[in-house]
Amino acid sequence: TEADSIYFHSTSDGIIWGGIRLESETQWSRFEFCKIENAEDGINTINSEVMIFSCRFYDNEQAVHIYGIGNPTEVFVLNSYIANCQQNGIYIVENSNVQIMNNEITQCALDNSPRGAIMLSSQGGDCSPTIHNNYIHHNSWQGISAWDVTGGSNINPNIYGNEIAYNLTGIYLYYASGDVRDNYIHDNFVPGNANSGAGIMVEGASSAPII
Repeated sequence: TEADSIYFHSTSDGIIWGGIRLESETQWSRFEFCKIENAEDGINTINSEVMIFSCRFYDNEQAVHIYGIGNPTEVFVLNSYIANCQQNGIYIVENSNVQIMNNEITQCALDNSPRGAIMLSSQGGDCSPTIHNNYIHHNSWQGISAWDVTGGSNINPNIYGNEIAYNLTGIYLYYASGDVRDNYIHDNFVPGNANSGAGIMVEGASSAPII
């Protein structure tokens, strides 16, 4: 329950344990009112259906890793709080059956590598999740980043109703498209950084988002 949550963490400071890994599960998994800290991947779901609801992730290398190559199962991340990630807050690899809604994601990419708080990746398969009504703010690099390493047209997310603020860049689409609407994108700028300042940055010949 909210008043009596389940706490997964190490007994020492730093990134100590691997995290929770679900691989090719045949039944739904549900995490509700959980607090997960100090993991390499807080929850790592590989071709498994998962509901993550009202959870809190702190001080992980990566909070949620969603991998769906060849088997894009349904995954929901709802009403959760993600903070202080060395890498991504949520990393989605080739899964279009993902809904990221009503979350707060902040202080990600603390290792200062170019990563999105929410990052989409494709190596040839579809990766077009729904990202709706999230508050994505004060991350070291992009708020939302999408990168198709093949240069194809495989990433077409539905990004709407989010507030994306105080990041290096708001949304970065690299060989990626999608539907970007009804977002409040502001103050994405780091003083003194020449690569900073874009609300939406679009790059690559196959990029054709509808904004």
